[in-house]
Amino acid sequence: GAGTAGTAGMPSGQPMTCGNETCDANNEFCCAGFGLTCLPKGQICNGATLGCTTNADCDGNDICCISITGDASAASSCKAQCDFMGGGRDRQLCQVDGDCRPPFRFCTETIFGVNICTRRG
Repeated sequence: GAGTAGTAGMPSGQPMTCGNETCDANNEFCCAGFGLTCLPKGQICNGATLGCTTNADCDGNDICCISITGDASAASSCKAQCDFMGGGRDRQLCQVDGDCRPPFRFCTETIFGVNICTRRG
């Protein structure tokens, strides 16, 4: 069957894990409020907007980082490495311990529905 053409110049977004849901990254984003839910792009999120929740949501060797003190409208994004040195307050999001990069080795659940890498299990 014939598929539909994508928008010129826009890479097709890969599916993004969002709690128990999978968002279409082209049309949706993951909102972390009371739990995680996919919302249509442009809709107001009463919480933090997540651009990724696991390394699998990122291209190549990039990892998913959430900024603890940053802008809630862009709370997590894919980066080569999380900025946790000096004034940086990034934490890596994960699914399993193996996702975590040293010095953080343990994938720990949070009350917000995402897991973060920590130094202690």
